[in-house]
Amino acid sequence: MKWTLFLFLTFPTFGQIIDQDLILLDSLILYQQFKTCDQVIDHLLPDANQNKQSELNFRKALLLERIDKNHEALEMLHSLENKAIQKGNFDLLCRIYIQMALGYEKLNQYSTAQKFLEKAEFWIEKYTYLKPKVLVRRAILFSQNPSTWDKALISAMEAVRLGITYRDSASIIDGQIVQGSIFYKKKEYEHSNQLYKEVLSLHKHFNNVMGKPVIYHNIARNYLGMDNLELAKKYSDSSFAGSQVVNDHYKELIFGQRAEWFYKMKNLDSAYAYQNAKYSAMVANLNKEELVKVRTMQQQFENVRNSSVIKIQKIFIGVAVVLILIVTFLSIKLLRKNRKISAQNALIAGQRDDLQALVEQKSVLLKELQHRVKNNLQHVISILEIQKEAVNFSNMEELVRENQNRIHSMSMLYSRLNSSEDIQFVRLEEYFLSLAHLVRDSYGSLAKKVKLDISCQMDKMEISKVLPLGMILVELISNSIKHAFSDKVEGKIYLHVWQEERSFNFHYMDNGKGYNFNEVREGALGMEIIKGLIQQLQGHVVTRNSNGCEIKIVFQ
Repeated sequence: MKWTLFLFLTFPTFGQIIDQDLILLDSLILYQQFKTCDQVIDHLLPDANQNKQSELNFRKALLLERIDKNHEALEMLHSLENKAIQKGNFDLLCRIYIQMALGYEKLNQYSTAQKFLEKAEFWIEKYTYLKPKVLVRRAILFSQNPSTWDKALISAMEAVRLGITYRDSASIIDGQIVQGSIFYKKKEYEHSNQLYKEVLSLHKHFNNVMGKPVIYHNIARNYLGMDNLELAKKYSDSSFAGSQVVNDHYKELIFGQRAEWFYKMKNLDSAYAYQNAKYSAMVANLNKEELVKVRTMQQQFENVRNSSVIKIQKIFIGVAVVLILIVTFLSIKLLRKNRKISAQNALIAGQRDDLQALVEQKSVLLKELQHRVKNNLQHVISILEIQKEAVNFSNMEELVRENQNRIHSMSMLYSRLNSSEDIQFVRLEEYFLSLAHLVRDSYGSLAKKVKLDISCQMDKMEISKVLPLGMILVELISNSIKHAFSDKVEGKIYLHVWQEERSFNFHYMDNGKGYNFNEVREGALGMEIIKGLIQQLQGHVVTRNSNGCEIKIVFQ
């Protein structure tokens, strides 16, 4: 596999916008040239358009995460999330959600990481080149529980396979590391080391000075598990040589491993020295109160050690082991307590923000609904006024039905607006399909053999456009059912809505006897309403009258 990986990793990732500046920045991040990357971003930002500014700031967030400024990175990602939603930049939004899942993983907030990962998965079928990154994050969440280790392995292996397909080096490396970690937990040390050594080759290829010490540590840890102290020492030395470039968490692991090796070699002085270095790295991440407690325990340990020098070796070893266990237990307890408090604070803050946002959203929703109701009633009044001036209806049932259908088109739209959190947009196909069935069913036996075929390539559309389109659809279906199928065994009505560049297309067609849309008969209220609504949309009509009625409305 190793040579296959090298063959692919020098090419850009599929699916991303080809922009030489962004490709350069991604290369600098990959090769850990963080300072140069930051300078290039600052140079490009002032002259970039809005979309490119978002891409540049996304790379800035990646840099912050790489240098362990995780809180700053998440803050920037949350800001970019809102802008991406406003601009409809869902490719970037999906990448933001994946990165946010990683950020909350590093804070051990796995439930929050799960939430953002699910948001990313919503878009993954559209942006398939990001699937290996999602699979890596999913594998890491699965790896937290022994009962889902097998699922973690499946996700990680699939991430590596797709990473090769899409030339995603980071997902390949992360997928290999997750697999190595799971096999280590299963005590399959040789299999674990095979994977870690492949990752080590990739880190050497990319000159990943921060990644190599961690992988050396993982390989040494496997050899310790196999009691191969010679090879464990070799890789532990390499890990220790690069420990100055890793963060305190990995220093703690590296120093602890060195202590374990020297302890197995019965070199107690060196074991103690590295154990002490491990605790120094551990307390660097604790708050001041915890730091005082740990330093006190370290001082006590130091006093015991100094006094035990004059005692026999067995007593010294016994006291040292007991104190090490006490310090380890209390340190772990303090860390767990701190994590619990942090998680509770984050939960409270999130709940407070959610409640505030909900209150504001409901206030805006109420005002918008009131406005829509007022407009809907005005539409009803206008239609009735027009109908009062039109030719008299001899069929009162027909008059009531048509006005009911027109009012239903508004009522149905209002009900969807009332049940949705998005007050500006309506789900198009769902609305048109429900409305069309409602109009058809209102004609009873007359419409019994009329089939509907409705499809929308667009998921949502602004309510200001949907309302007139719904009323147009009511008039067209009513006209077809009443006049088009008198000589047909089965009537068919088609509606297709799509977008071309900046224009929207509303294409209606039936297989009836045809109708000249441009020749409006006196008193044809439905056609007058349709033309008035088309003017409201500022659209134009293309119509044909062969093998049925066909009307295409194009509007901005």
